[in-house]
Amino acid sequence: MEFEPPDCLLWSVQLSGWYWESMEFAGRQSSLNGSQARLDDDGVFRGVIAHRDPGVPNWIDPEHHERGTIGIRYLFPDRVVQPAFRTVPLTEVRAALPVTTPVVGATERRETLERRRRSVQLRYRN
Repeated sequence: MEFEPPDCLLWSVQLSGWYWESMEFAGRQSSLNGSQARLDDDGVFRGVIAHRDPGVPNWIDPEHHERGTIGIRYLFPDRVVQPAFRTVPLTEVRAALPVTTPVVGATERRETLERRRRSVQLRYRN
C-alpha cells in the first residue's frame, strides 16, 4: 500500500479482523502510525502487508489472517488522500520498493517489537 500522508495531527494504518476486531498489536506490528512509520525520500509511505517478515521497515503483520479490514485514519488532514494498493509476490517486494529502502534484520525487528510491547504496557498499566 502506498500514499503520501497529508499534513494532519496524526495518521495511522491498522489491520483488523474480518469484523473489525483488533489484532494483537503489542507483540506484532499490525499497525503503524506517523511516528512509527518510515517515509521514503519522496515523502511517500509504502507499507508491506505480508505473512512473513519481508525485512523492510513498514512491514504490517496480518497475524495469519487471510481476510480482514484495513483502517487508514487521518486526524484533521489538509486534503483527501487516496491510498493505492497492489499485490506483489514476497520474492519481488524489494524490487518494488525504492532502492533506498533499508533492510530490517532479525535483531532490529526484535528491538522494534520490544519497544512496541513496552509502549503498550505503559499505556495500559494495570
